This record gives sequence, structure tokens and C-alpha cells, in this order.
Amino acid sequence: MQHENQQVDEALAHYLAALEAGAPEPLDALAPDPAIRSQIEFALAEGLPAPVFAPSAAEQTAAAAVAARVQT
Repeated sequence: MQHENQQVDEALAHYLAALEAGAPEPLDALAPDPAIRSQIEFALAEGLPAPVFAPSAAEQTAAAAVAARVQT
């Protein structure tokens, strides 16, 4: 049996992927266990951490070029 945190993480990831794809699924179907469902509902209500933006090397070079032009 999966650890409860892993179940929450997987169900939340599945829910968000389905929501992003435009085909949301009810939480009852994804997490029939009320304890897991309440943890997912809490995470959704509190908000999720924003993804960290890591620019690629090409993006960093382009940003440096723009910054250099702005300074001159």
C-alpha cells in the first residue's frame, strides 16, 4: 500500500493535469478516501507553490544582451 503522502501527491498531480487539459475530474473519483480528499482540498484552497522558473542558457544570453542594450 502506498504511503498516504504519496497517494495525495499522485491524486493531486492527476487532478491538476486533468484540469489543465480541460477535462477536470471530480475529487471523489480521484480520491475516494475522505482523509486523502480533505488533504487535496486543503492544498487547493491554500494554493500551491509557484513553479520555479529556470531560464535556459539561450534565454539567459538573450536577457543579458537586452540588459546591455538598455544600459547603453
